This record gives sequence, structure tokens and C-alpha cells, in this order.
Amino acid sequence: FHFCPHLAFLSLTQNSIGDAGAEALAKMLKTNRILRDLWLSQNHIGNAGARALAKALVDANRTLAQLYLDHNPLIDDAS
Repeated sequence: FHFCPHLAFLSLTQNSIGDAGAEALAKMLKTNRILRDLWLSQNHIGNAGARALAKALVDANRTLAQLYLDHNPLIDDAS
């Protein structure tokens, strides 16, 4: 995302990124201040990935306004 300084919308729907990909995106979200919409629907993201994303958003990111996680096998509330 360093080479896309104006990227405000990103759809990675149906890319099978799983928990590992969600954790990598969570790491990026800790420092990203541009991205406003992130679509991660249908990516086989489970609790571990959802927890990582939630932690990044609560702890560090105030920019992301929309996060779509529909159609992922989340089991609990990822708290």
C-alpha cells in the first residue's frame, strides 16, 4: 500500500486469503491512514483472522469506515 498512496477502496472478495492473509492485512491496517473500505467477503477467514483485524482496528486504525466479512466461517464474536 506504500506504492498506492490514494487507494481508499480495496476489494479482495473471493481470494481465499484465510486467517494468514487477514493477519497480514491487520498488520497493514495498523499503519494505513488512507484505506476507507475493505471487502474481505468469501475468503475463508475464521476467528483468528477476525480477531487480528478487530485488534488492529481497535488499537491503531481510525480511518477504515467499512469492513465486509460476510460469508466467512466466523464461529464467535472475535472478541
